[in-house]
Amino acid sequence: MIDIAVLSWQMKEEELYQFLMNELVSQKDLMDDIRDQMFHYICWVYAASDLVSGMRRIRKWETKFIPLCTWYLSTFCDPSSLRTYHSKHSCYPSTVEIALKYIEAHGIPKELLAEFDCKDLEPPSVDEALMMLRSIKGVRRIETIEEALIYYGFKTNKNAFFKGYYYVVMLVVVKVGEEVMVVCISQIRI
Repeated sequence: MIDIAVLSWQMKEEELYQFLMNELVSQKDLMDDIRDQMFHYICWVYAASDLVSGMRRIRKWETKFIPLCTWYLSTFCDPSSLRTYHSKHSCYPSTVEIALKYIEAHGIPKELLAEFDCKDLEPPSVDEALMMLRSIKGVRRIETIEEALIYYGFKTNKNAFFKGYYYVVMLVVVKVGEEVMVVCISQIRI
């Protein structure tokens, strides 16, 4: 399996303005604000839960974006991995695919905590009757970069470098001029 770490591009200021006005405005109510993972190893949890929330909004199953429970996925997706990656944290690196398969099998509750702290192993109880309504029907794995992307642009920038893998939600793929770009939502505020 191939993971994509970085997508970047250069564009003229007038193209950026046109893009922002035309494309992002139409997408603004489909996804919510960035939820800060505060340097925990859970980008995969935020990406998976926000994908499910976004798809429920896009399909009009919800009237607004509803954040789903990051603590729940982090705790129950792979309990044997808790506290194995960092001694003071219960969070651990994993994949969006594993999280989506867990949501497919078990559903996911609404967000319980305004701020995730993986050092707390006993946050509020998950006891929600409608949880299984927020499950998914299937997960598709894309095996190659060619299947996943049309354009992979960071190699063209001499100042860009690969630092490591990081999961994001790809919000929209658009063409600006001759360039194809992906607008992503990250879970770290910079």
